[in-house]
Amino acid sequence: NRSMRERIARLEADRRPKEAILAFLAEIIDRSVADPDRKGCLLVNSALDVAPHDAEIGKVVGGYLDEIRGFYAKLMAGARRSRDPRLERIFELVPREAFLPPGPWKIMVGDSYIDTPSADPIYLYQNALVALDTEKGINNGEPFLHAAWIGAASPQPGEMVTHIGAGMGYYTAILSMLVLPGGRVHAFEIEETLAV
Repeated sequence: NRSMRERIARLEADRRPKEAILAFLAEIIDRSVADPDRKGCLLVNSALDVAPHDAEIGKVVGGYLDEIRGFYAKLMAGARRSRDPRLERIFELVPREAFLPPGPWKIMVGDSYIDTPSADPIYLYQNALVALDTEKGINNGEPFLHAAWIGAASPQPGEMVTHIGAGMGYYTAILSMLVLPGGRVHAFEIEETLAV
């Protein structure tokens, strides 16, 4: 809109472009804090777009993702039926996005899918089903449910685990870390396009 363009023009006239953008984003943050109903989507999307091209902004964005993974891990630990503290740490360390198709992703809500706004992995760190193959109705499994099952099974170092229906391997990776050192996981997936 016109006022936004005028504000950007003033910032560019006073500073170098990077400083103008950072000042503008700081202004958006200040307004978002003052008005909690504002979502700050422009800030998030802008930071995500700039992050791969700017080390300083990339470090900030990466820090937020680490924080979100840590919170997600705490949620998974709360869902587990075990007192094993390793489960929380492993859910924090294993990146969910590494075991999914490239984003943007399709998140299951009710009986339909909703596309994530971008390929930012931040959208994956919630208790949501993420599609692996929408045509066949295959997803990567509900995190709370899997955390509870894994916690109840309580795999220990040195044990052998069999994972049937491994999908693209997210929960297999979590299981494999729980049986270290000396343990093994045998994973099976009948969908050839998923078994990588």
